[in-house]
Amino acid sequence: MTDDLGEAFTAERIERSPGQEARAAIENAIARMIRAEHGKAGFEMRPLGSGYSREWEFPKEELALPLAVVFRDVATGIVRKLALEARGAGLGWNDVGAMLGFKDAQNEELSPAERAYEYMGPVDRAAQWRNQDYVHWRCRACEGYVRDSGPWADHPTDREEGHKDGCQRHADDIAEWRARVGLEDEED
Repeated sequence: MTDDLGEAFTAERIERSPGQEARAAIENAIARMIRAEHGKAGFEMRPLGSGYSREWEFPKEELALPLAVVFRDVATGIVRKLALEARGAGLGWNDVGAMLGFKDAQNEELSPAERAYEYMGPVDRAAQWRNQDYVHWRCRACEGYVRDSGPWADHPTDREEGHKDGCQRHADDIAEWRARVGLEDEED
């Protein structure tokens, strides 16, 4: 659909979900890109749907579909970037899993934290080839470049490598772990 269709609804602004807003923005962007590249030749006239007699201008599928794939790939990259930034901000894999929409279900083999990490996969494809599964992110507390091996290891140092000396976040994670396993007064 063209930009005109989205503008037609501004007089009676309909409350739309974030998903509906995103869909409209992407469809409009695809239409603008096709118009810029192909002009009117990139569109065809057809009814809005079954039962409609008025025709609207729609982008040709052979032009729109490859652009939609580009948007999908870009969105996937943005999801990965934001998930890693969330880790850098101090959110755990459980938090990231919840934000990615992974629920804790009894019929699932992996926890939301494990599913989130698996979704992210190793960013470095060469590392994946060497069976070194980890992702990297920048810790906002210490600015260290952290190699994260996922939520499986119990001790924070076994999961995250690369925090700078004196990193308060990492120290807090270790203190929380020590309290959880009952080592408040002992050295680990």
